[in-house]
Amino acid sequence: MTYLPASDSINDTETAQDQLPAAIRTYLDPSTGAAGISAFKDDAVVTDNGTHYAGREDLLRFLTTTTTEFEFTTTFLRAESHGDRHVVWNRLEGNFPGGTVDLKYTFNLEDGLIRTLDITA
Repeated sequence: MTYLPASDSINDTETAQDQLPAAIRTYLDPSTGAAGISAFKDDAVVTDNGTHYAGREDLLRFLTTTTTEFEFTTTFLRAESHGDRHVVWNRLEGNFPGGTVDLKYTFNLEDGLIRTLDITA
């Protein structure tokens, strides 16, 4: 897995990648894998394209599956921050069906950790 960063913010409402909260940067770092669980609250909920994951065990399964099932590169497109709500757009290219997809990640943080994450294409 390769991580390809973008460096410029597009407008005033957007957040540079390196200005995102640490928990989000940890989750989005493809080398983190299952260790990314440290970015989540104990009772966090992730919804990935309609599939829900709740609690540590489910989240570990989600983190492990998403980082081992396919090989892909990730390109940061842009991000917006509004208080504890952060929206990030990334492009994934790899050996999964379709080969390329732009994903929208909507994070809600609590106490600096991910409380909810909604991932949609």
